[in-house]
Amino acid sequence: FYIAKLISIKGYTHLLKLVNKVRVKNNVAPLSEQSTVWNAMFLGNHGQVIEYRKVEDPRFVLVGNLAKVPRAHEPSRDIVLEAVDHWAKIMEYYTVEVENTFIDTQTGTIISIFNQQQASEAQDLFNERFPEGVNDPSLKD
Repeated sequence: FYIAKLISIKGYTHLLKLVNKVRVKNNVAPLSEQSTVWNAMFLGNHGQVIEYRKVEDPRFVLVGNLAKVPRAHEPSRDIVLEAVDHWAKIMEYYTVEVENTFIDTQTGTIISIFNQQQASEAQDLFNERFPEGVNDPSLKD
């Protein structure tokens, strides 16, 4: 069983590399090893700071640390964000580059994923500048 599994995984990876060589040569985007875009973007990626919004109401924005995401085959795409007030304030004061943006074309959900290193550096600067965090009296409203 384990030998078959190993051969299957290695065979799939090798075949995918060959297919992707042809796709790239033909100016077509390569295929991902992940089964869905959702899996490739969110599963197994720890500590992602994201911005969540909807196409129909671009003024509604939530920024936070992505704590929980469902697997791609689950019927709903519920997510859990941590430290929403904290990250919203950080993004008010510092510019952090967006690395990727996920768009669910069926629901109109837009999730932008911030550069993790820049987000961490912005958080350090914010924490130095405002030692009491979002409750710091020197924060502007």
